[in-house]
Amino acid sequence: MADVRCDHTFDCTPEQFWEIFFDDSVMDGVMALVGVKERKLLLDETKGDVRHRRMRERPERDLPAPIQKLTGGDLTYVEVDRFYAKDSKLDFDIEPAVMKDKTKINGWMKVTAEGPNRCRRVMNATVKVDIFVVGGMVADFIAAQIKDGYDKSVPPLREAIKKRYAAAKQG
Repeated sequence: MADVRCDHTFDCTPEQFWEIFFDDSVMDGVMALVGVKERKLLLDETKGDVRHRRMRERPERDLPAPIQKLTGGDLTYVEVDRFYAKDSKLDFDIEPAVMKDKTKINGWMKVTAEGPNRCRRVMNATVKVDIFVVGGMVADFIAAQIKDGYDKSVPPLREAIKKRYAAAKQG
C-alpha cells in the first residue's frame, strides 16, 4: 500500500479553481503536459447535490520492466469522480483497465480559501495492489506517478487561472 499527498496553492477562489478544473478545453491541455495522451469524457451528470463524472485517460509512461510485463504497457484507466460543491471536495476512484480486481486506488481532493483570491488544493490518495511479491513496488510506482502528475499540473493550471481571471479583472 502507498499513500500520496499533494498540497498546492493557486491565485484564485475555490469556485474559480473548480471552474477551471471542470473546463475540459483547459484540462485536456494540462493533462497532455503531464503525460496523459488521451482523455474521453464518459459521463458528466448531476444528481441532487453531487456531480458525477467518469473520464477515461491513457497516460504514456516509461515503465519498469516488471510493471511493463504485468500490464502489457496498458495504463489506461477510468477516473470516477463525485464532486460536492458545497464542501468544495471531490472524491475519486481510479479503475485501471488491467489488474482491476487486484488494484484499488481512491482518494479525495479538497480546495479551500486561503484569503482573497487564493486557494489551497490538497489531494490525498491510497494505492493498494494485491499481487504477490511485486504489489508493493507497483503501488509505489503508481503513487509516484500520481504525485508527479499533480505536481506537474501546477504551472499550467496557474497559467490558465492567470489568463482567465486576470483578463476578467481588466475587463
